[in-house]
Amino acid sequence: MLTIYRETGLSDKTRGFNIIIDGKKVGKIKEGETFCLQFNDQNNHTLQLKIDWCSSIVQEFNGNEDVCFYCKTCIQTKIQIFLSLFYIFFKAASYIELSKKVKS
Repeated sequence: MLTIYRETGLSDKTRGFNIIIDGKKVGKIKEGETFCLQFNDQNNHTLQLKIDWCSSIVQEFNGNEDVCFYCKTCIQTKIQIFLSLFYIFFKAASYIELSKKVKS
């Protein structure tokens, strides 16, 4: 089972991240929401989140493991708001932080 939790932050509060699995959009997740998807295979899959031209780094997971991903934008403090243009234009591929935790 794949579970994605979106944490709160200062930017993109009302906008959803597109959930891309194996190159296909399967849903959207907004701030404070949880997205779950059951896989019935033992294949490796890729996960990426996108908003406009910004995204997360592609993560891999196996369809037979229970895995959680936590996501948030890289803008989490008021000081970081001043860096938002830097992230948008120069680090767009890591604008969304996506961290993996395998359930035991």
